[in-house]
Amino acid sequence: MPKCWRFQSPDPVAVQRLEARGLDPIVARILVLRGIKTPEEAERFLEPKLTHLLDPEELPGCTEAAELLLRALREGKQITVYGDYDVDGITATAILCRCLRLLGGKVETYVPSRFEEGYGLNQAAIESLARSGTQFLVTVDCGIASAAEVELARQLGMAVVVTDHHSLPPQLPPADALVHPGLNSCGGNYSELSGAGVAFKLAWQLCRLAAKAHRLPEQFREFLLHATGLAAVGTIGDVVSLRGENRVLVHCGLHALARQPFLGIQALLEAAGIPPIQPRDSEKIAFQIAPRLNAAGRLSHANLALELLLTDSPLRARQVAEELQTLNRERQFLEQKIAQDCWRRFYEEGWENAPAVVLDSDQWHPGVIGIVAGRMAETLQRPVVLIASDPERARPAIGSARAGSAFNVFAAVSSCQELLRTFGGHSGAAGFTLEPHFIPSFREKFLAFAAEIGSETVKAEPLTVEAEVPLGTLVPSVVAQLEKIGPFGHGNPRPILAAAQVHLAGPPQPCGPGGQHLQLTLGQQGARLRAVAFKRVHWLEELASHAGPIDIAFHPVLDEYGGERRVKLHLVDWQASTLDSE
Repeated sequence: MPKCWRFQSPDPVAVQRLEARGLDPIVARILVLRGIKTPEEAERFLEPKLTHLLDPEELPGCTEAAELLLRALREGKQITVYGDYDVDGITATAILCRCLRLLGGKVETYVPSRFEEGYGLNQAAIESLARSGTQFLVTVDCGIASAAEVELARQLGMAVVVTDHHSLPPQLPPADALVHPGLNSCGGNYSELSGAGVAFKLAWQLCRLAAKAHRLPEQFREFLLHATGLAAVGTIGDVVSLRGENRVLVHCGLHALARQPFLGIQALLEAAGIPPIQPRDSEKIAFQIAPRLNAAGRLSHANLALELLLTDSPLRARQVAEELQTLNRERQFLEQKIAQDCWRRFYEEGWENAPAVVLDSDQWHPGVIGIVAGRMAETLQRPVVLIASDPERARPAIGSARAGSAFNVFAAVSSCQELLRTFGGHSGAAGFTLEPHFIPSFREKFLAFAAEIGSETVKAEPLTVEAEVPLGTLVPSVVAQLEKIGPFGHGNPRPILAAAQVHLAGPPQPCGPGGQHLQLTLGQQGARLRAVAFKRVHWLEELASHAGPIDIAFHPVLDEYGGERRVKLHLVDWQASTLDSE
């Protein structure tokens, strides 16, 4: 479905104010469009500092939880940190476990199996932990919707602290302390924190109360600086907004990882042949580190990824990193295989004009269908549901639903809840389980819901262009300033620029693994730049046969090779020229 380009116009007075402080006009324009309108705001945005982080005392429940945990440490109680199997839950578990061990605690960890237990606290796990001697249970990245399980833990003699960031349920769990950004109005500044971000704040407050001073001893300061790296990985991996508090935490965490990576992160980089992390390299975390950590929970058990972040043995770190690298290759293979099957069936079964796509198979791995569904939904600009059922029909089928911002896929799944065993999620993504014999009825009800909502809600979202520029203005010094708008991610995407009346300076060529990407050389008024279009090899025939000039939408990036910096374009979209070149 073709995209409509939407050009934005900033306040010219605010742009001039920022230009007067030495910012490039393109950078000033983009900052103003993103709500950064004064020189003071620009300085704080472009150069975040640890001192900009909010005090953990402002996070609801944080001080109360820290006091309870310190009392448990003094009394020598057995503490278990209960996490989640995704990268946010794993990093949150590692942060709090390392902190409590630093303070002298007897600490164990528990991460449920994605396939056998599912997300969050469960009765069997609580009972098992009680039998093994857990006296104090602290959750990270889960627990806020587990009232019955928290009540069970307390009945079995445990003290319970819940730390979470997910949506607040109607009934809060009866924990001894709840740490959650949304619990009162004071938490507004923390509302976008990830589970790892919440765990980092609790670790900070634990260190402060243990030291009995705001000025922390060197050992605690060193630990917390190191922990910002794990918090950054969890925050980026959980795709929460990289604005406000999260921007500061990720900026400082990336700098910490660039200076001195965690042993496990360094081993993972080396096993995968990935260059060292740079101070604003959020995309390396998002697309290379986080998927490898997530691969454990998707295909095996997340304890493997957690071990990587907790081990202090270089040998064991290398061994685990190699195992994760192998799992990630398997994950990539399975994704490709499932995607090929889905696209084949999409055309063979005639889904082209359907309001949504709902496919199922007993040959798909349930750990990766959400990734494939997300990519299909992005390409088709409509909701996509993929359901993996057990070939033996011994277990419930597992479904993943994805959609763009214009369609509330959680509401669509909720409309089918009488057919489901479990379900959860938010407007853009939902997961559920159901008995296999209910799949046809689910498909019918979901499609009916999508059809009733109508085509207006699933039309292609416009492509927001923040500036139209001549290619000749994109010199390394300008793009370097643009890079300072990062770290990029959800809530703070890479700027999309446009250029008009561009010519192909040579035939486009497939590149990358399997020839799935496209590389081009583009020219405009004497300027010539290399470009790559990721996963857009399907543009090849149309671009190669196009005779006239084109307009392009792209991200400018710095390509550093052999000590030389060059500007390169990541092509996002193109169309036959309708714009006038500046």
